[in-house]
Amino acid sequence: LIQVSGEPIAVSSLLAAMDQPREFVRAGSGYLFQTRLRQHPVLRERVGEAISSVRVIVLVDENGPRPFRATWKIVANGNITDNYHWGRVGNLLGAIELGSGRLWRIVRGYGMAQECLTHHPDTGAELSGLVLPDWPTVLDLVCRGARLFPMLPFQHWDVALTETGPVVLELN
Repeated sequence: LIQVSGEPIAVSSLLAAMDQPREFVRAGSGYLFQTRLRQHPVLRERVGEAISSVRVIVLVDENGPRPFRATWKIVANGNITDNYHWGRVGNLLGAIELGSGRLWRIVRGYGMAQECLTHHPDTGAELSGLVLPDWPTVLDLVCRGARLFPMLPFQHWDVALTETGPVVLELN
């Protein structure tokens, strides 16, 4: 197995480490292993390997689901997750036009320290105006998913744009 650091680890060593007590992990709680997702090639060349998911806010009422807002959570600053954490970790947020999937505003930071960017700070690739791949499929996917939870009127869907198509990561 290859760790995030790039160092190899034997399966037996990983299993032994997983058995050790840790903060916030209850004994016997188990683990989930799944196939690694790979970022869509168009995005990988612009922002790197780490999955940068889109968050689509879907409103559900008596007329059914409808996308309301969308943001691309862009990994930057050497991070391995796309958590924005109020701008403290160096990741970016990109506002997405719902109809087209086009990025129109990219920011990092928070409050008075927030700044607008046009290029990714690590790769130097231009992000402004980028149309996200498979955008109509993303909107269809979250609306179909939202129909399964009609009792939740305000839904946040996180979707990875992968080399094999959009994949739902979670529903908030």
